[in-house]
Amino acid sequence: PQSSATPTSTEPSTLMPDADAWLEAELGNLLSLARFAAEHGFREHVRHLSATLHRCLRTRGRYAEAETLHERALAAARATGDRAGAMEALIGLGEIRNMRSRYDAAHADHSAALDLARAIGERAGELRALNGLGLVHLSRDEFGPAAEHFTRALAIAREMGHRTGELDALIASGHVDRVMGEHRQGIDHLTQALAIARSIGHHTTEARALIGLGYIHLAQDDLTPAAGYFTRARTLAGSTGYRVGELSSLTALGELHQLQGRHEQARDCYQQVVDLAREIGNLNWQFEAVHGMGRLHHETGDHDRALDDHHQALDLAADLDHPSDQVRAHDGLARACAALGRPAQAREHWNEALAILAKLGIDHTDERGVDAASIRARLATLTHP
Repeated sequence: PQSSATPTSTEPSTLMPDADAWLEAELGNLLSLARFAAEHGFREHVRHLSATLHRCLRTRGRYAEAETLHERALAAARATGDRAGAMEALIGLGEIRNMRSRYDAAHADHSAALDLARAIGERAGELRALNGLGLVHLSRDEFGPAAEHFTRALAIAREMGHRTGELDALIASGHVDRVMGEHRQGIDHLTQALAIARSIGHHTTEARALIGLGYIHLAQDDLTPAAGYFTRARTLAGSTGYRVGELSSLTALGELHQLQGRHEQARDCYQQVVDLAREIGNLNWQFEAVHGMGRLHHETGDHDRALDDHHQALDLAADLDHPSDQVRAHDGLARACAALGRPAQAREHWNEALAILAKLGIDHTDERGVDAASIRARLATLTHP
């Protein structure tokens, strides 16, 4: 996604050498200006600030402020019959609400934006709305509809020469490929995205592509290249103020350390994720960190703490309405219960995990070892109470 409905290759960090520092210093004043403009009828100023500050607020994880700003821009646009302005504000709202795990609202925002874009012939807006709808479906583990939206978005982006829209569609498609086990296709999509991001200096998207490539290599047990991708992504995210990228890369590094038996390093990564995710109010990354801690405690023999962690993770997954994450949490709870000599409870959690997978119409999650075949094998090892 970008800061307006017009294709652009610039980000805050690439506008001028000290642009990030200036934005960080002046952000409070700019938000106050937007509030003043909304309260005193300067509607065009509200729309401009909403579009201009969207990427900055999103990458820094300042979701509540972004949502308020876009709501003001939407009200201003509707008051003047400005359909293009309303479309832009709805897309901004949809992106932020999806980041805040408010999927019904995000879907409604993007759907309304898509209708407006088509009504006024705004192809760039149609592209962004399609990508946004795909991300909402992806957040809900609806992989078929997600893939369909990204494919349509990619076709429009290439037809228009809209590089940032192409980037978003490629990276999201790569994520769907990974979840569905299509690793070669995922690498192709993400490698294309990485080349485009570097050619236009799009640093946040470069970090996202690196993380995606790292996870595909991790899934294939190619640990050395995975570590390289994650480390480069973390450095890039940190240097550009891309806080969601920091969360994602730190979580990935935690998983990698854990896989290689470096428990203290893994714990440090997960704790950093918990702290940052709570600071910016991101429940999704709180889930990942708490769930990772649970796996870590289980591996080190602290099964009671693992049980507590996975109960927290299950609550977060339920709040997020993430069925596949609920499967992962149930698997963690079952493993802890089995280790604590509670086979009946373990069986209950694994059976619930299988039921959710069946309802989703899939046989695996994007976490290694959490799939229908593995769960059935663990169930078969349980002794009856």
